[in-house]
Amino acid sequence: MSAFPQIISGVTSQRPYTSSAEFLHTTNELASGGRIAYSWRTNPLYSWVLTFAHVSTTDVKVLEDFFNLMAGRYGTFTFTDLVDASIHSNCRFDQDDFGVLYNGPNDTAVVLKIAEFSS
Repeated sequence: MSAFPQIISGVTSQRPYTSSAEFLHTTNELASGGRIAYSWRTNPLYSWVLTFAHVSTTDVKVLEDFFNLMAGRYGTFTFTDLVDASIHSNCRFDQDDFGVLYNGPNDTAVVLKIAEFSS
């Protein structure tokens, strides 16, 4: 399985980046005012938004090649969380297109969304 690449400058993301955890659950609202909640999984699924605000066009090429290799949302890969270095093996891109903003000569910006899914 492929792993999310580090760009040539040696980083996985620039700041700011965000991560969030989501739990699958069901909530039943009772007519008496009570609430019953059920958890469907013991571990959360994570998602990340990686921001590359100022990277070279060479680094963008590395990210774009990997995005194309994964065929956007289709391919799965492993991703190492930047906060706790935990490895998430069932991840995919959570976007359909690879957008690039050109800030200036050899200075570009890219935002990538990654989502973990259950195996």
